[in-house]
Amino acid sequence: MIVSMACGLQQLTPVSMTTYKGGLLGVTANALLNGHRALITLSGLPFGGTITGEATFLEEGIGGPVKIGEPLASALRLRGISIKSVHQVSNREISVVLGLPIFGDRTVHLVAET
Repeated sequence: MIVSMACGLQQLTPVSMTTYKGGLLGVTANALLNGHRALITLSGLPFGGTITGEATFLEEGIGGPVKIGEPLASALRLRGISIKSVHQVSNREISVVLGLPIFGDRTVHLVAET
């Protein structure tokens, strides 16, 4: 889980985290967002089970370039998958455009849990 903590004498404020879920071609995606960081979990046959890793938005907010951490980056690279773009469609939905072998560019829509 990704958690931001303040240290010292500063007042601690709760961190706002939102879970987004979606899926595409037999893979379920869960993203726990906390500011410009996300904990991503992908589950399904193409991954031989479940793989988890961290993603960081390189610009403020949701969208723009994304840096994927290990081991998720290696798992995506091994399967020839690239993340082309990430866009916040609304405060309840994020779209991720993926480059997939054979299938080409496909969009997965992640919807916030209620």
